[in-house]
This record gives sequence, C-alpha cells and structure tokens, in this order.
Amino acid sequence: MKRIYFLLMLCWAVSVNAMTSITNLRVQNTIEPLTVEDSHPLFSWQMLSDIIGQEQSAYQLIVTRESDNRMVWNSGKVISGISNNIKYLGVALQPETAYLWKVTVWDVDNKTYTETSRFETGLMNPALTAWEGAEFIGSKEISLDAASHYYFEISTKFQLQKGDKVSLILGANDFRLTDSFQNPENLSGENYVRVEIDLSGVGSTQGAVLNVYRVGYAKNDRIDLPFISLSSANYPQTNINEIFTAANKNKEHALSIYVETSNIYFVIDNKDVLSIPAQYHAFSSGFAVGNSNLEVRNATRFQIGPWGNTHDYNTLPNLCSVGFAAMPGCEVIYTEYKIRNCGHSKNNIAFSEHNYPIFEKIPNVEVVTNKIIVSNSSSEMTIGYADPSHGALTMLRSIFEVPKKVKKAKLYATAMGSYEMYINGKRVGKDWFSPGDSQFREVLGYHAYDVTTLVSNGKNCIAALLNPAWYTGYMTFTTSNFNFFGDNEALLTKLVITYEDGSKQIVVSNPNTWKTYKDGPIRHGSFFNGERYDANKEDGIIGWNTTEYEDEQWSKAEVIAIRDWIHFEIRARYDDPVELRETLTATKLMPAHSKDRHTYIYDMGVNMVGVPSINIPAGWLHTGDTVILRYAEQLYPGFKGDTKYYVDTYGSKGKNIAGRPLYETFRAALATDFYIAKNSDAVVIQPSTTYRGYQYIQITLPTHHGALPVENIKGLVLSSDEISTSTYNATTSDNNKTAKLVNQLFKNIQRSQLGNFFTVPTDCPQRNERMGWTGDAQAYTRTATYNSDVLNFFRQWMVSLRADQGIGSSTEVPGGIGSTVPTYNQTDDTSFADGTTWAAAICMVPWQLYNQYGNTQIIEENIEPMMNWLNGMDFYDFSETYPHLSAKTTGLADWLAMDERTPADLVNNAIYIYMMELTAQMADAIGYTDYATILRKRHALAKAEWNKAYVNPKTGKTQAIDGTLVHSQSSYATPLNFNCFDETNKAKAEAYLVELAANPSTSGKGEKEFPAYTITTGFSGTPNILPALSRAGYMEEAFRMFTCTDFTSWLYPVTKGATSIWERWNGYEVAFGAQNENHMNSFNHFALGAVGQWMYEYQLGITGYKQGYKHFILQPTVGANYTSLSGSYESNYGIIRSTWIADGKGNMLSYKATVPANTTATLFLPITESMSEFEMAQGVKFIRKTTHLNILVAEYELKAGTFEFNIMERKGIFIKKQTEKRFTP
Repeated sequence: MKRIYFLLMLCWAVSVNAMTSITNLRVQNTIEPLTVEDSHPLFSWQMLSDIIGQEQSAYQLIVTRESDNRMVWNSGKVISGISNNIKYLGVALQPETAYLWKVTVWDVDNKTYTETSRFETGLMNPALTAWEGAEFIGSKEISLDAASHYYFEISTKFQLQKGDKVSLILGANDFRLTDSFQNPENLSGENYVRVEIDLSGVGSTQGAVLNVYRVGYAKNDRIDLPFISLSSANYPQTNINEIFTAANKNKEHALSIYVETSNIYFVIDNKDVLSIPAQYHAFSSGFAVGNSNLEVRNATRFQIGPWGNTHDYNTLPNLCSVGFAAMPGCEVIYTEYKIRNCGHSKNNIAFSEHNYPIFEKIPNVEVVTNKIIVSNSSSEMTIGYADPSHGALTMLRSIFEVPKKVKKAKLYATAMGSYEMYINGKRVGKDWFSPGDSQFREVLGYHAYDVTTLVSNGKNCIAALLNPAWYTGYMTFTTSNFNFFGDNEALLTKLVITYEDGSKQIVVSNPNTWKTYKDGPIRHGSFFNGERYDANKEDGIIGWNTTEYEDEQWSKAEVIAIRDWIHFEIRARYDDPVELRETLTATKLMPAHSKDRHTYIYDMGVNMVGVPSINIPAGWLHTGDTVILRYAEQLYPGFKGDTKYYVDTYGSKGKNIAGRPLYETFRAALATDFYIAKNSDAVVIQPSTTYRGYQYIQITLPTHHGALPVENIKGLVLSSDEISTSTYNATTSDNNKTAKLVNQLFKNIQRSQLGNFFTVPTDCPQRNERMGWTGDAQAYTRTATYNSDVLNFFRQWMVSLRADQGIGSSTEVPGGIGSTVPTYNQTDDTSFADGTTWAAAICMVPWQLYNQYGNTQIIEENIEPMMNWLNGMDFYDFSETYPHLSAKTTGLADWLAMDERTPADLVNNAIYIYMMELTAQMADAIGYTDYATILRKRHALAKAEWNKAYVNPKTGKTQAIDGTLVHSQSSYATPLNFNCFDETNKAKAEAYLVELAANPSTSGKGEKEFPAYTITTGFSGTPNILPALSRAGYMEEAFRMFTCTDFTSWLYPVTKGATSIWERWNGYEVAFGAQNENHMNSFNHFALGAVGQWMYEYQLGITGYKQGYKHFILQPTVGANYTSLSGSYESNYGIIRSTWIADGKGNMLSYKATVPANTTATLFLPITESMSEFEMAQGVKFIRKTTHLNILVAEYELKAGTFEFNIMERKGIFIKKQTEKRFTP
C-alpha cells in the first residue's frame, strides 16, 4: 500500500531573539476612549509573541482614578487565559472622570508583563441637564439652493388688471439642459416651465384654461404649444370652471404650484385643481404638500419631467430660476409671492418679499414694496427669470476667557445635523459628519475631544460650521421625508476646562454668548445633492474661528426648538466617526469630452465613497467661473469594440453619448458640486458637507480648454470603518486568469463594506437612499466581522434598531422589526412587520458579534428585543395545521433572485426557525435558561412542521404550502444552512442542491434555462448556498460555482470591470440594455458580498470555535483550478494566517498556518484513506483521522506559532528549525 506522509515544518524562535509583549489595550473595544458610559465596561488586550506555545496563564487588572490616584478596582490575580471582554467589577464609575488602568499578565513560564492605559467616562446622563445650561443654538434663517430643489411650492396671490392671462416661470436655466454634454439627450439652450392661466374664455363655453408649457426639456418641446392643457374641452369633468367664473375673473386669486419629483399640481383659491372628480382620481390618496402635518390633497398630478415621475428617476423640473412671462396686453399684480419648502417643514418659507429685488431686472416687471407688477403693452410675450438662491450654511462662534493655567480641557459636542468644531482656528478632531446617523426620535449621539493643547491663556474662540447631514433636507428615497427631523441645524456643546489649581470652568452653547452667520462661502450642503461653494464669500470670513476676527456683521445665535414629537436621549456613541480612510489618485483620463474642451471625465480606479480633492492650477479659472463636478459609477458603452447593440444605441450613430456618465443610477439625487471662483489663483476644490459613491468624476472648467493632469484629481475615501487588514491572494492553473478575478472579488467585497459602513450599514451611496436595510445586515454581518472590527459599529446600529422595534397596539403584538433602521416615523411603530429575512437582523447581528468576539454584552443589551420579536413571530400562527410556523413570513425574502419561484414563507420560516435555535444558545450564555428551554421546544415543533409543510414526503423535494413543486437553489440552500431539514430529508436536500448547483436549469420543472454552476438565488439564498454545499462535503461543486464567470455568478461582474459589489447580478445589462431598470441598480451594495464568509471559513478555513478566537478552527479546503491560496484574519486575539498550495486538480500539497499567541487551534487537513503516519512536534499534536465537513481529515491541535505541513508521498513529518526575525512591538 502506498503511504502518504506529512512534512511538518515548524517555525520557532531562536531563544535569544524571543520576545513577548502585551499590546492593544482597549476599554469597550476602543483604545483610550473618552466617553465610556457603561457602568461596568469591558477590558481587553492582546499578547504578541514569537515563542511557540506562548500563552497567558493569569492576569491582574488595577484601575485607579487619575485625579487622586485612588484605586477603584483590583481584580487580584485571576487564573485565566482570557484577555477579551473582562468585565469591570469595581466601585461605580463616576461621570466625566479619567481613569488609569494597568494589566499584568503571567505567561506559561510565570513571567510577568505589565502595560498601562487610560480611559475617561462620558456624561453618563442622557438628559439635557448633563450639559449644564447648554442649549441647542443656530439660526432660524432659511437658505435656498434652487438648482437642487425638486420638492417645493410656489404660491402667490394675483389679480388681473388688464387682459386675460397670468403666467409664471419656474425650473429655468437648469445647468443640465443648457449644456449638451450634461444630459443624455444632447439638449442645449434655454429651458424652463411656463404656467399660464388663460381666462379669456371665462363666461363662454370655452371656459378657463390652465396651460403648462415645457421648453428645452425634451427634443419635441415647443415654446408655442402647451405640454399640458387643462380645460373642459380636454377634461370634461375638470373643476377649473368652478374655480374661475365671470363673476370672480378679475378678483384676487391665490395660486399654489406644487412640484414633487418631476410632477406638478395646482391648488387655486384653496381648491385642488382636478382633471377628473377626486373619487375617480388615480391619486386619490393624495400627496404630501407644504405643511408640517403632511396635509392630504387630491389635486391632479401631471408628470412634467421627461425622465420619470417618482423618486426613482432624475428629476425635472428642479426649482432653478423663477420669474414671469409678461403676456401681450396684460397687466397682473402679484402679492405674497413665496417659495416654500414642503415635506415636514414648519419654518418653511424659503423666499418672500425681502427677496423680490432679484426680479427687478426682468423685462416688464416692476417691484413696488410688496407687489410685483408684470405689465406688457406690446404684442410680444416677454420672459424673464432669476435665481432665487440665497443664504449659506450656519456658522457659529463665541469668545471666552481662560484666566489661569490649564491642566485639561475636554469638549463635548453634538448637533441636530452635523458639526465641524474649531478652537482658536484649529480643527477639533478628524471626524466628518458627527455625531452620525441615528433614530433621532429616540437617541442623539455625542462625541468628546481632548482639546487641552488647543486652549490657551487669555482670550479664546470656539467656533462651529453646521451641516444638514441626516437631520434636515432630503433623506431617504421618500421625497416627503424632506426636513423630517427639523428645519434648522443646531449645535450643542459643553467645554470643561480644568485648571491646575483644581477649579473648573464650563463654556456652553447658548444664545447669549454665541453669534451666528449665514453668508459664508458654503452656500449649500446636502448628502444627496452636493455642495455649492462660492469663493467670493471667503473674504468675509477670513479668521472667523479666531479671536482676531471682527464679528460685528454676525447676529445673535438663536435657540432651535426640538420637534414636539422628538424626545431623544443624548448618549455617547460606541462607534468610530466617519473619517478619512484613504486618498486615491485618478488612474486615467477617459476619452469622452465635450466639444468645447471644457468638460473631461476621470477614472478613480475603484468605485469609491467620499469626496474629491481637485487641484486647479493658477490661471485656469477666472472670477465668477462656476466649476461643475458630477459623478458616476458607470460610463455609457458604445465605442468601437463594444457590443454591437451598445455601439448602435450609444455610439456616434446612435445617441452619441458613449463614454459619458450614467446619471440614472443616482435617481433623484443631483449629486453635483459647484465651485464659484473669486479670481485666477490656484485653488483646491474639496467639498466638506456631502459625500457620494462614484468611480468617475466629470469636471467642467467653463473658461479653460483642456484636461487637468490626472495627478491633480484626488479622491478622499470616507468611512466609519477602517481599511481592512484581512487578506486573500489566490493563484490558479489557468495562468492566474481565475485568480485575478477571485482576488478582485475579495477586494470588491472590502471596498463595498468600506463605502457603505457610514455610521449605519447603508446601501447605494450614489443615490437618494443610503438607508440601513436590516436584510442586508442580516445576510452580511458575519462577512463584515472578518474584514474589520465592527463590534462597536453594529453595537451602535442596534441602538437604533431597538428604538425602532414595534410597540404593538390593540390589534398587534409588540416586537416587530421593519426593513430599514433608522425609520422615519414620528411615533413608535404599532404594527408587526412582515418579512423575516429582514427582521431577523434583531437576532442575527448579536449572534454574529457574540460568535466572532465572544462578547455577551451585546446579548444582554438585546435579549429583551430578541424575545419580543420571537414571541411575536410565535403569536402569529401560520395556520391551524401549522401553528408553530409563523404567518409573518410573507414579506421580503429572496430579493432580486434570478429564479423567483421560491416562496417567501418557505425561506422566511426557515430563518425564523434558525433564529430560535441560535437565540436559545445566546439566552443560555447570559443565564436566561428558562427562555432557552422554551425556544428549544418551539424550535423542535416548528422544524417538524416545516418539513411537513415544505418537503414532499415521497420525493424529498421542496414544495410550496399548497404542495406545488418548488425545487430551487434557494429552497434548499437557506434551510440547509439554517439546519431546517430533518435527518430524513437532509441528505436528499443536499443531493438536490448539488444537482441544482451543477445544472440550475433543473429548477422547478425546468421552465427556465440557466448556465451550469450559475447562481439563481437572491438575498436569502446567496449567503447560504456555498456554506450549505461545503458543509455537505461538496467542495468541488462549491468551488466550481464560486469560480463560474457566466451570467449570473459572483465573478461575472468582475469580468465586467466591477470594483465593488453590485446590487444586482446583471447590473451592467440592466444599466445599458433595452429594458432599462436603473431606478433599482446600484453598483455599490454590500449584500451579495456575503460570500466573503465562505472565502474565509471554507477556502482559507479560518473560523471561530464556539465564541471568539481564544480557540478556533482551521479547516482549509481546495478545489477547482486553484494552485495556492494565502490569507489572514485579524481576530480579537491577533492575526491568524492560513496558506495552502494545491496541484490545480483539487489536491492539497502543503499547508501553513500562524496561530497567534495566547490562542490554540484545531486543524482539519484533508487527507485520503491511504494516509496512515502522522507524527507530532512541539506545538503540534495529532489527534486522529476523522470526518469533518463530510470529508476525511487529519485532526491536529495547534498551540501558538507558525507551522507548515508538507503533504508528501513516502515521507515522514520533518521538523525544520528556522531563525525568526526579531519581534518589533
């Protein structure tokens, strides 16, 4: 019999160089935090060592109060190797107090190592009183950016003095339509919407006519032909002749024009203008208009925009310029002309009498005090308009005296909106958009900063710039959420100065000592729409955040009231703020550019999230030039060499837009930055109040011909997450063709996580969405934990999730979890939301954090919400036949699946069953053993019912509840991975899944054709299919599915040039094919990147054992044409490395692993039956031949160290001594 041996190469340290140290000291998983609010925080540290088998045998923690060095806790010597999540058990921590802590660690040889660190507590009081008199301050003045505004009301009173026609202009001079390179229809020239009320027929059969003219919006628009004509002739059931009569024709009337995402509708004399009676109207449920209570109206809504008529499309008209048409022989007096913000705006007047001077230069228009008189005695209509934009973001400042020597200064800050803080001209912190997103109805976060070095003796200046962020303006794709939480941003600060003599001084935000300014250079800032910066306003604020600045032009700050339905607590955030994580440089100049050579497009190399930093050389701009920055995730195809359809459609003989930005995926978000130059000096354009996802940036320099050098185009990558330190690098036998794709996929997963972890786990950073979808988090959290340390990030998000949990009603039980968090509800949700794949985040996120980090605190904080949800699911019986399945399982499930046959209730009930299983384990972990017992009983009953309901007893194939055949990839993948098939059905289910993986066309009755090994799953099945195959031992099939490049597969987007994870498998085809679906097509969406978990756990083979990584599993597997794979994961105990070499035919030749100090691992190496000799060495113990993941393996126990296993025929296990590099802490 042929013998196969392992060659084990054991890397140990030469004793003279061996070193051990203690590092990475953390409190609540943060190094030297300033705002600990947990009464019993958790301590952790890591051991670094190059000594084989080195581990901690005991530890001691000592915590002292920094002010007087009093000890508040001494753990004593604790015999334990645990160095994570050590709970503080001393006297109660005091608010706003600094503490020192010291950890002493004993190793296996009883040597000791000691390190120290510090932390500070936060306010530890969520009430406003903890801020010691501070108030929310800002300015109540409303600013207006007309170019980006697509949800507004123009209202006016008018009275005809002469003639019969009244006409107003809006949506004029839109920059997207004046320049042919800025729109996909190549339109250029004058553009506007003209609303005309023609009363010449009043009193006759013709009656009144309301005409809407659209000019320059589409190729067939005509200046002399109405786009909409509302009259009794066109709409016999209209009520317009009830509004205008012969008796009131020349009396004063009130007109309101509402525009909402490309729709226009009218209210005249407080009557909805209808085309047909309201009871038959398609929009009889009404719309949100400009009232704080979202008054419902039934006015007929007319689509005026050419690109679509919902939030899912680019919008036209935006407000842009407004004005009047002076009709021949007519004179009209307008009064109370106003532009109002809509949505939830209360302080909603954005334009009124004091803004009328902008109309004075319009022909035939005269402004007399509060009247606008439009009179035309000629025979020709004249048209004029002006930009109503005004104001800027709120700036605040205050002066305070420091009379003594400062020992310490600490600043607490938060905002309704976000803030940039300054002290004496220096920026406080490195964060962007703090305090971050949250369910502001319940919780507002705050941050603290050590500003000791910024405060000086004598006079000091503290200043802030406010930004709408997630609090005011447009938010989510629901247009009516505009100004949901407030109309005005507001700052809240408390500066605590401690002097050397022990006394303290408190400086707080209040209207008595702070001033505000609303005419600075940042005229507008919006996450969705972009930033407008006017450098001509810079001179007025030079030194604004210093003591030397003269602020006589500034106004007294105002107290900004909190909405009456908002009752937030103010709590320190657990997570890191958004910060600059990476700076990119454009990789190339793209070939398409405008004919006038003013506009060029640059490739950033990856689909990044953040803002640009553009270096414009001296002389390239002139005073008043408006630089326009636009963005895209994709460019139109159509150049020579592209698919014929693309060339014919978008090339020079088609739409002639090849190589230009695809704006449609931005939907209603304008996503445009404007910079107005003040002179010809060199300048760096760098927006600071917005962000978006993009790979391509289009730059328009209006008076310069030629492109900027690519090195002048930078991209500032922003994120709450850190750049991932985990690695993955493969080689393959096809000259690394496959390897390049899988390596890029791994980078794409990390890129999309970096871009979408933005204070909440969002999606679609390019469009008007960016919401915290619970289903995405449920599917992806495990992968996220491998890419970076996301414990605090998700702990913070769970605060909002708990705040948004349903409270129940007289008809609904409490506990429901919706599809997005945070929600936009003024009151607690009283419904119990349907859709387990999304709602299961309430259990799945804590479970994954507990498993990866061994942290039970996350369970303790969420056990009651988990119980409420599971009890609610149990309350809603699926049917009399299946009372232990849940009826709340018909909502979102296998979203965006290519094979849509899988019933939602099948997979949703499977997830519900699995949530009971894992929550029982979490309940046990924190002593909720009674509830764990209840869940296990429910689980057993529900699992039995699931198999009865959804598995055909004869064939073992999946079926719908009515017995209809399902037999799809998702119908097996999700239940298998979630342990739902009983032992009778499990083997058949695994076999069917393998069959469907290899030949997905056999799904159902074979009605659809899919290429071999392609994915037909959606959000439910995709994270589960490869783990389900691998657990069943079908490694080769899993590898072949993973390495498939056909449509649809994980690598298919990579073959199309993807640098991030797409929302849809067929994103490129959806973007540019005949059936355009860009309204739901993001190219940066982390959910389908959940395959990353499989790459770590089954290819590299790194996975936890029970909870945390004190002891972990190594289970590397090979397959397909892989010839090698190396990678790493930075666990909470240190970096784990895993590397293997294979023959490209599915056989492993060698394996190398690094086990961090103070950990051990169980290694399962694939073997064949003929292998029989397994020797042992220092740090390596052979246990047995066994079966793991349904394949034959050699089981080893490994201590800390680096070990290499060479799998060789007719050889033994050789131990090779190597000299290690000296350890550098």
